[in-house]
Amino acid sequence: SVADTASARCDLPTLMRVHSQISLIFKKQHIDDMEYEENLIAESLCWRMGDTISALIFHQDYCTDLYLNEKYEESLAATEQLYQTYLRFGYKNEGAPACINAVRSAIALDDYPTAKKYLDIYETSSLLQTNPNELYGGIAPLYNNKGLYYLGIQVLDSAEYYFRKALQNKGTLESNEIVAFYGLSETYREMHLADSLAKYALLYSESHYRQYRKSNSEFIIQMKSLYDYSVEQKIANEEKAKSVRKGRWIEVLIIVILAVMVAFLYLLYNRNQLRLSHILVTQHLNDAEKRIQELDEIRHRHEETVQQLRQTENTIDMLKKQRDEIKQSHSAQMELLQKQIKGNEDTIILLKRRISQFEQAIQLAETEHTEKQASLSEAKKPFEDYRNDFIHNKLLDKHWAALKKALGETCPTVISLLDKQLSLSEVELRVCMLVLLDYSAKDIDVLLDRKNSFAAKTRQRLLKKVFDMEGNGADFDRKLRLMR
Repeated sequence: SVADTASARCDLPTLMRVHSQISLIFKKQHIDDMEYEENLIAESLCWRMGDTISALIFHQDYCTDLYLNEKYEESLAATEQLYQTYLRFGYKNEGAPACINAVRSAIALDDYPTAKKYLDIYETSSLLQTNPNELYGGIAPLYNNKGLYYLGIQVLDSAEYYFRKALQNKGTLESNEIVAFYGLSETYREMHLADSLAKYALLYSESHYRQYRKSNSEFIIQMKSLYDYSVEQKIANEEKAKSVRKGRWIEVLIIVILAVMVAFLYLLYNRNQLRLSHILVTQHLNDAEKRIQELDEIRHRHEETVQQLRQTENTIDMLKKQRDEIKQSHSAQMELLQKQIKGNEDTIILLKRRISQFEQAIQLAETEHTEKQASLSEAKKPFEDYRNDFIHNKLLDKHWAALKKALGETCPTVISLLDKQLSLSEVELRVCMLVLLDYSAKDIDVLLDRKNSFAAKTRQRLLKKVFDMEGNGADFDRKLRLMR
């Protein structure tokens, strides 16, 4: 009768807490439908008790679930309705933090005016000034979302400022750091700062992988605890009735099943780790292709601007000749020509400034490439000597170590992905390093002292292992070298 909602003696507060905790259990197990049902029951019980604030908080969790399931338009509409309900009951200060879901949904939909509207509402909450720790995630989500907003409208200095503020106030919620690293990597990509982009892209990948690994580790620990509990129960039962042997096969079967489950989870963990590595490789490859396209676009626009500059200079020369040919009496025509000449001269100044910007961008990319090649030349020298005279020159472990160090300095993200994320064997990593140095399959066989078909087979196998693709060794070379 205590749990009977039709009874006058029903303990509604306790029943509400029961459904709330069941909802949390389903949330941790990612069972979204059942979590939503329990959350809805808890909310309805709050309305029955007259606990308005708790009911609104439960509905805010529903808005959050819509956003996490990428139902951005539904989350935006539900959050607007929720905020109006807060206002209707006179809880403006408490309702402002609920607008964070509307901010995130609007940014995901590239609706930046709406995002700005709800950001302004969110900042009106006195909790941000008095005790931001009472908010979920602290104040860092505000800074991160402001950074994403300014990144979306291309105010990059402000975006960088707020992402760094988020890192300074990240608190204990790991997602705060992940979003900040992602935002800084995107900001520096827009600024064309290659070193900073590489640094924060790697930090984002590592923090994202660390969170993923932690969640899987927690799941395995839970399974281990269940396994330990079963073992303890078995020992206790044996101590109680040593003479009773009936039913022991059931306990053995349970242990075997748990062991199989632990083994299965371990295999699944390794598989997911490999899948995550493929995602990181694909992301890095896409970024490399985009940088190449951007550089080609800059070169193309540079050529077009130079051509436009030449045409404008020719136009000025022609106008000046016409001006010299006009007599003094034609003052109106003289004034018109002077205005045309002045307008073209202003255009030349603008075009020269634009050409200078393009040339700086091209020079930056070329300088970066030249520095990389220069730093590799010393580490590459023993390999060139061995290729040219492999009888008298020998490659030692120190030569391979020096080469790995040099490549780690010039293209750190690539070496980190190959060495740490994908956990390649030593010989596979050496094949990858030689491919990055533009050595042919024949040269790789010579440098590794292997038979002629070794490089071809290994590169074909690495294409599947690194990029999860089918193809030949040439396909692997092209993909890997693009990542440089």
